[in-house]
Amino acid sequence: MTYFNPEIYDPAKLTGDERLIMDGFDTAVEEVESFFVLLMPPSGVEALDRLYEGVAEDLRDELLGMLAVSRIELTCSLMENTPEKYDE
Repeated sequence: MTYFNPEIYDPAKLTGDERLIMDGFDTAVEEVESFFVLLMPPSGVEALDRLYEGVAEDLRDELLGMLAVSRIELTCSLMENTPEKYDE
């Protein structure tokens, strides 16, 4: 992957099929975020609820962090695939 420069590799610059791919990726990230809201129904035991909530938050944060890196890599790949569309 090329060095990431947010001024060059801006997902907002994507067009056409590349934009659709990024929109799909963003939808997947939103689904991951909403999944963790539904993941832990209350058990009725406060200590367990706090423990499960903490584990779910840790998992969510780790997964969203990996997805953020993947989003940068995807943006760079899509823009490098058709550089003529994105040359400044």
